[in-house]
Amino acid sequence: MLAYTESEVDFVVAYIIREKAWYVLPVGEVMGHKSLRGRPRGCSGEHPCAHYRDAWHLLGEPGGPAY
Repeated sequence: MLAYTESEVDFVVAYIIREKAWYVLPVGEVMGHKSLRGRPRGCSGEHPCAHYRDAWHLLGEPGGPAY
């Protein structure tokens, strides 16, 4: 299996079906991780990636995907 390098990827976009939530993560936030964890809505405390939820502005598209 070949992995992408940091120079080939700028962002990882994840959709959490159960939460109906998009996350736009800079590749530097996920490099070195084999998996990512989320925190369900309603849990106490701030999730470290909470500020990447719907962060479409990072891609230069303020509204995100339109379906």
